[in-house]
Amino acid sequence: MVSMQGATQIKAMADAVSNFVSNPKEYFEQASEMILQSIRNNFQQEGRPTRWVQLSAWTQAERKKQGYGASHPILERTGDLKRAASEKNAPGNEYQVNNNEATIKCTLEKAGRLHFGGGKLPARPFFFMQERDFMEATKIMAILVAKEVQKVIKI
Repeated sequence: MVSMQGATQIKAMADAVSNFVSNPKEYFEQASEMILQSIRNNFQQEGRPTRWVQLSAWTQAERKKQGYGASHPILERTGDLKRAASEKNAPGNEYQVNNNEATIKCTLEKAGRLHFGGGKLPARPFFFMQERDFMEATKIMAILVAKEVQKVIKI
């Protein structure tokens, strides 16, 4: 008779992965942090991957009169929009993580108008994940699964 060595470890690894899938809160927390940073980067770079449309001459003159930088930073006169979009539980930000999902919302009235544009106002999208963010989210998951597996076996 021959018995396989390591079957117990394989079962333990499968159980560890199953436990992770049943309790993904840590993943949602880390992925949400990465998304918030990505949104901050959207503001810092004034649009990614495509730069936002520059401010009109009229808007630049108004900003200058109000004591703000005439042309930069775009969408950041007071910083309230950036904070509401990218800081957990800042005024105008609804952030929640549990075992089922992560929710990040920017609830400022002006957010949709500035993100999507409308009328003469051009769209300046800031509240979305970049393509590379999906790869980063995958890496976060892979690292967390590997850590769970390493807890039950010695690699």
